[in-house]
Amino acid sequence: MVARAWISFALAFWGCTDRRSAVENSPLGSCVVRGVPREAECGTVTVAEVPGASKQLGLHVVRVPARSTGGERRALFLLAGGPGQAATVAFPKLWPVLASVAETHDLVMVDVRGTGESAPLDCPVVDDLAQAFRGGSLVAAARACAPLHAGKNLEAFGTDALVLDLEAVRKSLGYGAVDVLGVSYGTRLALAYAGRFPESVRSLVLDAVAPPELILGGSFGRDGEAALDGLFTECAADTSCRTAFPDARAKYALLLERLASAPTTLELRHPDSDAPLRVVMERNGLASVVRSLLYAPELAALLPMTLSEVERGVFQGLLAQTAVLSHSADEGMSLGLLFSIACAEDVPRLTEADRAAERKTLLGATLLDEFREACALWPVRPRPLTPLPLELGVPTLLLSGALDPVTPPHWAERLRARLPRSTHVVVPQAGHGVMARGCVPRLVERFLDRDGAEGLDVSCAADHKRPAFFLDRGGPGP
Repeated sequence: MVARAWISFALAFWGCTDRRSAVENSPLGSCVVRGVPREAECGTVTVAEVPGASKQLGLHVVRVPARSTGGERRALFLLAGGPGQAATVAFPKLWPVLASVAETHDLVMVDVRGTGESAPLDCPVVDDLAQAFRGGSLVAAARACAPLHAGKNLEAFGTDALVLDLEAVRKSLGYGAVDVLGVSYGTRLALAYAGRFPESVRSLVLDAVAPPELILGGSFGRDGEAALDGLFTECAADTSCRTAFPDARAKYALLLERLASAPTTLELRHPDSDAPLRVVMERNGLASVVRSLLYAPELAALLPMTLSEVERGVFQGLLAQTAVLSHSADEGMSLGLLFSIACAEDVPRLTEADRAAERKTLLGATLLDEFREACALWPVRPRPLTPLPLELGVPTLLLSGALDPVTPPHWAERLRARLPRSTHVVVPQAGHGVMARGCVPRLVERFLDRDGAEGLDVSCAADHKRPAFFLDRGGPGP
């Protein structure tokens, strides 16, 4: 990914015209956004790099105006995950899910500083699928990326700074209290914003909840293994899956043991280019790839079949699925912001107790150690997170996937004690991010329309079913 220069003048963005917004004194101008079938508004809100400093950054903002304001202009701020994902890349893809909310709410997408067109901290992305199976991709990225941003004040790219930016955008666009929807890291940012500016937040929708207590890299092995165990349990409870892939978990554990003692060198074909590709399949690399595939139920439904193929020495299917996930993860992602936040706010909180607990899992402490090694190359100092208030009275809808390998439901449950006006919806058989699953889009719309979760019937979420397990390359059974 080549670093993209951010543009400081509002009407110079791609897709924007010179027409002013219908909102008086708005910094936004009319534009077209790919994936959004309605006219939108694009522009820049300028903020200080550091409070009180003269150096400024431009924040890229996209707004899709509501069709009907009903006498009151309401806004839903959309915060993407990562950290490092650009909101203006992530959320247009979810237009079918958000279209109903956009009838009554302005949808506001802010590329937070360090992402998208907002002073991006992009890193080179090398198309090296083989790297995924031998580990060390984060370390390689940090080593290649740090020199590209030498001389920048990378410590200005933290959660507290992003909170101040959101408040500046809200004021610049002329809103009162806004609704906020965050996904993954976006939930941490949304909580921090509500904690710092409670009068600016009307309600919160938090999907794949990452409270401040969740340390990036600190529990990925444990949470990932719990999700994988859940998948194996569901396969064992499914007659067709159990018959096709008996003792799936035990066989997977034996496969990891075999690779630990004897990594396998494979001659494969790249699933995109069909070029020859040599892959050294190592234990920790395979475990990490399998954990990543649990993010998406569509890929998780293939896992029992795929692992059965790997046991028989057939790796091409696993390679193709890894490529699909890699392409999705890279799009709109600025790894430099991930490093600037995680290396200052998360990695310093890792303990030897965390490492000891992670080492007991099938994945082990691989990701924890890789985060530590990558952060040793990234020039930021430890920075404590601003603590949340003991209680946040903001109406909140918490959304979790039961088989999420990184932000499973127990993280949202830990948060509920501080959110007395919250409702937690757990979607069965779902992975990371559930706002597009089953009836959840309707629940989000109803929650926002009624200004809270009181009396909201969320029972429909229990009806969600994952894609059926594939039994062979032909697909699910009859």
